[in-house]
This record gives sequence, C-alpha cells and structure tokens, in this order.
Amino acid sequence: MPTVIGLIFLCCSIYFFLFREEGLLGLLMIACVFEAASAANFGGRGIQSYYVVAIFIIVKAIINGLLGIKGDKVPASFRWLTLFGAVSIASAIVSPIIFAGIPIYDPKIGIDAGFLIRPPLHLGINNLVQSSFLAVHIAVAFSLLMIRFSPERTRKAFLAAFYLEAAFVFVESFCQLVHISFPLSLILNNPGYAVWPRSFEAYGTRNPGTFAEPSLAGAFLVLFSVAFLAKYFADRQGMFRVMLALLASALVASSSSLLVLGLAPLALIARYSPFRFPAYIRLRRAKKVVWITLLILGPLAAALVLFSGYREVLTALTVSKRDTGSFIHRTAADLYGLELVRL
Repeated sequence: MPTVIGLIFLCCSIYFFLFREEGLLGLLMIACVFEAASAANFGGRGIQSYYVVAIFIIVKAIINGLLGIKGDKVPASFRWLTLFGAVSIASAIVSPIIFAGIPIYDPKIGIDAGFLIRPPLHLGINNLVQSSFLAVHIAVAFSLLMIRFSPERTRKAFLAAFYLEAAFVFVESFCQLVHISFPLSLILNNPGYAVWPRSFEAYGTRNPGTFAEPSLAGAFLVLFSVAFLAKYFADRQGMFRVMLALLASALVASSSSLLVLGLAPLALIARYSPFRFPAYIRLRRAKKVVWITLLILGPLAAALVLFSGYREVLTALTVSKRDTGSFIHRTAADLYGLELVRL
C-alpha cells in the first residue's frame, strides 16, 4: 500500500520528470533524508521514496539517450564504480552458495538478538533484493550524466535536506519535553526497519528524526556540522548554520557523532590555523577559534551542570557506554567478523 510520504514524492517526481528535469537530483537528495519511511509497503517489506525518484531519473536518462541528447563524458573513475558494482552484485549471489551454512548476523532480527541467534547463511530473496538496490544506485550515477541539473538548485536541495532533518529533530524533542506524542508512524513506517522505540527517548534527546535510529540521524547531521564549520573557518558563511547543526546533533545525542564533533574542530583548527610562523597571527581566524570554542563548550558545560537529565544521557552514551548491552553486542559482532576473516 502507498504511504503519504510515497504519494508526495511520486507527485513531485512526475512533475520534475515532465517539466523540470533539473530538479530531479535535488529531489533525490531530499528523499535520502527519509531513510526509514516507505513509499509503499508490501507485506513485511517496504520501498523507500529514494527508489521512486531514482527510477524516474533512470527513465529520464534513457529517454534523453533515445532522443539523441548527449550527456556529460563518463569520468574515468566510473570504470572503478562499474567494477565495484559487478564484484559486489556477483558476490552477493555467489558467496551465500560458496559459504552456505556459516552462522551469520541476520539484519531482520538485529545485532542485539544476533548475539545469541545466528542463523546459517543461505541464498535467499534478500541477496537478490540487495543486488538490485545496488544496481539501481550505480544506474542513477550514470543516469545523472544524461540529464540536466542546476548546481544552484542542487546546492539549495542539499541545504533543504539539512533544514528538513533538523526541523524534525527539534519538533520531536519539543513534543517529548511537553509530553505530546509525535506521529512517528508517518516517517518511520518501513517494516524492513525496526521502528524506534519511544522508551529510549530521554530528556528531549535520543530522537531519530526521519531516520531509523539516532545514530543514523547523528551521522547525517555531523556531515553538515563539519562542512559548515569548515566554511565558517574559510570565511564563506556565518555561524547560524554551524550552531543549528551542532544543536541538532546534541539533541540526537549519538555517541559516535558526538565523538566526531569533538575531534573535527581540532582538525579544522589545524587546517585553518590562525598562526603563520614564525611570528604572525591571523586575528580574524583567531577570533573565530575563540568564538567556536566558547559557543561549543559554554552551552555544553551549562547543560551538564544545570540539567541533570541531559548529563545522565551523555554519561550513559560516553563514559558508561562500555557497561551497556549495546557495547557488548557490537563488540561481539566486530570480534565475530574478525574470526570469519581468519577462517
């Protein structure tokens, strides 16, 4: 059955397909934000909106090719992409046959349940589906060479994807704090993904946004946070987007993204150093370093001191993480992967 999100992206895809093909790439980027939302559900499986837009892009490229419209020259790097796709698709089908019977982690039951339950590897429908999805990704990359797209529209769509995800995170946090039930079923409705349990939310944090879980939302937001920080240090934009991205990442409270956000500013400060040896200081950059330091550490320190709930969440996700079942299960999965390589 089609979903509300699916119908919206279907209508937008048809419009851009018929009238403004340069907007298809931007629409595809926005569709990537809705990682846990289905365009349509079939039993226990769902198709993401990304693939709806992707099919329109591929069809548009085929039509342009039949009409004699010449696209951009295929870059030499695409040969490696083709080789990667061929090897990956072949291995997804051949490997389950060669290594049949080896206990594996099944994505359908999750990594936590996989700590105790590891079904034997066998060739199934999931292998064919995964291969088909990868083939679509590669076909989209080639199809984008055959359709028109506007760099300015694409940049705006890139920023729109960020604002959209940040808005969902903020609204979910607000609803959690005022005890209003946010309708997650609208955006987390893909039966192929585990729906985020509300029991993990705490003190306005640990919200997944439009993704299947906070860690994925955190990974998405940290990309923008680092990019905005780099542009800020390079004097190409102000601080508004930087602070918005950092605040959204803090509300998601993903341990891995928080670690990256702790290390990225140090790398960027080294790249855009305010010091020019032997004895020269770029005052403008030095001020930026001071402002970023104050605006990151100041609110964080205030939150840790004044809000015990947020302090408990951050403590549980960082220094106390090793005492949780999540840490044990993921470490066990890593060790099991190394054992398989050794065998």
